[in-house]
Amino acid sequence: PTALPLGESAMTQLALLPPRYVLVLLDLQLPGMSGYAVASWYREHVRSAAARPPWVVAISADPDVDACRDYGFDRCLPKPLTAEVVAMLSRQLLAVSAPRP
Repeated sequence: PTALPLGESAMTQLALLPPRYVLVLLDLQLPGMSGYAVASWYREHVRSAAARPPWVVAISADPDVDACRDYGFDRCLPKPLTAEVVAMLSRQLLAVSAPRP
């Protein structure tokens, strides 16, 4: 896991191809830049170039599911984020990413 406190740091890491991550948990209330701005940039500049782009999940005290969908988030979760929720999300990601026989 990597914790990046600023939107610009997240953009630098998300721009790496091939992607270094399979799951990105993005707080919508980042200092200096909103998580929506990072997600919008990611959708326009990076996601389509990645063969297997990571899931990008919004985290917010008051999540707006419609806005999350509009900005290209794969999921939108409320704070506080618990270990159980991250484990459930990881299981879902693994199930979707598993190769089909």
